Amino acid sequence: MYVGRSYKIVDFALWSRRSVIYMVVVSGLAVAAYRLPGIAGFSVPWSVVLVLGTTVSLVAGFKNSQVFTRSSDALQAFTQITASSRLWSNFCRDFLDAPTARQLIYRHIAWMTALRFSLRRPMPW
Repeated sequence: MYVGRSYKIVDFALWSRRSVIYMVVVSGLAVAAYRLPGIAGFSVPWSVVLVLGTTVSLVAGFKNSQVFTRSSDALQAFTQITASSRLWSNFCRDFLDAPTARQLIYRHIAWMTALRFSLRRPMPW
């Protein structure tokens, strides 16, 4: 899972390269079929364009909602981990001697750092 605040343009280009190539090829074929003089009767009615545009906008809106939900779930999980970590460190400080508590807290901070790096690792979609 990648929960960064922003994506690099190179990562975005690598993730979407197949879709972009497919879109360019299909669009090029449609434009070529419309512009070639041998195919004079090729045209698309406005009603089809409107229905397709509405459908695409609805699908994009639902995908955006799913992305927001996933991001919200990740934030909630991180908040719960952080709250549990603070509670655990307070228990260590209260019930153990100072050197042992410090060592356990530092190990826990190291574990949280490893968890953060493993969750922010870019994954191929």
